[in-house]
Formats: sequence, C-alpha cells, structure tokens
Amino acid sequence: ETQELVVTSLPEHMRSSKEAQKEKLMQILREKEEANKKYGNTNIPLTSTTTRPNTHTTRTGIPQEGVMTKAPFGLKKTTTKKVEYEKNKHPLEPKREIFGPENMKKWKESKSYKFIMSFIERLSEAALQKTLTELKQQTHPVIDRVYEVLDKIEKVIDECPLVESKSLFRYGNIAFRDFMKKVGERMPDYMTTILGKDSTKEHQYEIGWYFKHAFGNATRIDYGTGHELLFLSMEGCLALGGYVTINEAPALVALFDRYIQLTRKLQTHYKLEPAGSHGVWGLDDFCFLPYIFGAAQLVNHPSITTGDIHNAGVRHQHQSEYMYLASIDYIHQVKRGPFGEHSSLLNDISAVPTWKKTNRGLIRMYVDEVMDKHVVVQHFCFGTLLRFA
Repeated sequence: ETQELVVTSLPEHMRSSKEAQKEKLMQILREKEEANKKYGNTNIPLTSTTTRPNTHTTRTGIPQEGVMTKAPFGLKKTTTKKVEYEKNKHPLEPKREIFGPENMKKWKESKSYKFIMSFIERLSEAALQKTLTELKQQTHPVIDRVYEVLDKIEKVIDECPLVESKSLFRYGNIAFRDFMKKVGERMPDYMTTILGKDSTKEHQYEIGWYFKHAFGNATRIDYGTGHELLFLSMEGCLALGGYVTINEAPALVALFDRYIQLTRKLQTHYKLEPAGSHGVWGLDDFCFLPYIFGAAQLVNHPSITTGDIHNAGVRHQHQSEYMYLASIDYIHQVKRGPFGEHSSLLNDISAVPTWKKTNRGLIRMYVDEVMDKHVVVQHFCFGTLLRFA
C-alpha cells in the first residue's frame, strides 16, 4: 500500500516510465518462461545489471559446478547444483579426479599429462613445413569416418534454428543447447560409426565423452581452450585404443583443422561466449593449438615471415593452407579496431624472428596457460585410456 502511494505521487512522465520498465521486464520473463519450456533452464542474464559468473572458475569452458548468477530486481539467486556432464552420467564415462590444487602434483606426474604433451609435440612435428593439402594426403579409415561424423554434426546446425529474441539473452543463442542435446543423443551412433560395432563399450563411452563435450558448454553457451583440449584427447584416445597409430599424425593434424573450422561456425552462428577469455591479454579468445601446429607448418617458409600476419594479402592468399594465418584471419573477421589493441599478445609474438622460435615458445606457453593451471584442468575427466595415474 505504501509503495502504491509512492508511485502515484510521482509526476505523470515518471509514472509512465516506470510502467514501461515494468512491462518490459514482464515481457522478458514471459519469453524466458517460454524458452525454459522448450530448451530447459536457460540461466541467461536477464538485463544489463545481471552479473556474469566468476571468470576464475570458468577459464576452460568445461562444464562446472556452483555457478552463481545475480538476478535483478530482487529475484531469487540461482545456483547450478550439478556439473552439466555429471547429470545422467553413464558409469563407463570418464570421471573427475582433480578436485583441488592438492591434486595438481599427481596430475603433472601422471602418464596422461605426459602423453598429452608428447602427443602435441608429435602432431607439431608432423605438421612441420607441410601445407594442409599435404597433410590431408595421408588417409586412414577411422579418420575418414571422423570426418564423416563431423559433417553430420555440422548438419545438425540446420536442425536447430536460432531463437529470435533480443531481450532474452545477451551472450549466446539458447538454440545452441538444442544443438548440443542432439549431438549428445546421437553420440552412441557416431561412436559406432567411427570405432565399429566390435569396439568395446568402455572405449565407445570414453572416446564419445571427449567428443561430445568438445563443441562447447551448453549451460553457459560458450567455447574455450578446454573444449579443444577435449577434442585433442579424443584423437589421443584413438591412438591409445589402437584405432589409429602415431604414424597417422599428419592426418590427425588435418582432422584437427576440420574440427576448428566447425567450432568457428558454431561460434559465429550461435554467438558463443569465449570461455574465461583473458581479453586483450590472452593469445586467442577461443583456441590455442592451431597456433602451435600452424607455426610448425611455417617453419623455414621461403617467403612468409612471422610479421606477415599483418599483411592482409598474404593472409588471404595462404589462409586455406596454414592454420596460423587462418586463425589470424578469423580474428580480423570477428573483431574490430587495431590488431595491436585487441590481440596484443599475438601482435608481440609477430616480432619473434623465426617460426621455429614461435612454435617452441607457444608450446611452453600452452603448458603454463592450460596444462598447469588448476582452473583449466580441474574438470578434465579420466577413464581407462587416459588414466589419472
């Protein structure tokens, strides 16, 4: 009753403004309720006053627990009670082992840690001085079937049209959740296609887990370096499981490039948020590994220097063959303004005299920024192929 007296005592123009604001909020809530019915809990900021989840817990983009959002207008706060990938989790799927900083020492000494780093080194060596066309010349039946599945996953985008609403969300389109749901539901069939009907259930669930979570976080509608680590782990599991050999490393590099191309389409189509990006101080908002493999491709190149990333003509002419140039070109497509301002680290790296030093420096940086960071690897999961031991 008191609030009503306050409102009615306001001037006419202020009362109409408050009523319009209230109507706008009600419209947003109605749209959110409708979206909840179709896509599940949206958990998307409602207005510009909504705070985003803490970035120090979300750097990887891998699904996580306890994300708190501050609701506007005195609405009740909500907390994500369960990690997304732990809901309805199959017993054969990989499990978390890194729960706190105290587990990092065991992680760094584990065989899985050493395998992932040696696998990156081996792929980097396989990409040395080779164009993507040359890398694709090597074929393998299993890798060809992964290409086939990636093509099918790309077609799922057409089955999940964008949800049109400017007021419902700011950071990403919730139709991405529908996309991720369909990919998850079809993953058993995808794994049967890739591994064959005679493959073990353990391998199907483990490799399938890394694969289905490599395209982004359905809850936060974002993508980051944690997701590309999962796809790399999927490729590594194919080698550990005996489905491919390390001799297929060149073909695995080319396959990784196909995956990156698909993720970029997802990023632009669904407007995925960078997962825990460092902003202008980070290497890239979304990925890291294409720069390592791409720098290896350009080692001792007769004409392309590290500084040529600033040459639009060189980028456009060679981006289809070199992952590093394609990554720089993509940044220019999605960002505006001087390159040195929005990508200061890449700008500084362009002053490194050789591609070989660039490649080695990026591998060391990957260890520091991804593999050795608790906030990055804490939600990585382990199974029978990649063990926490």
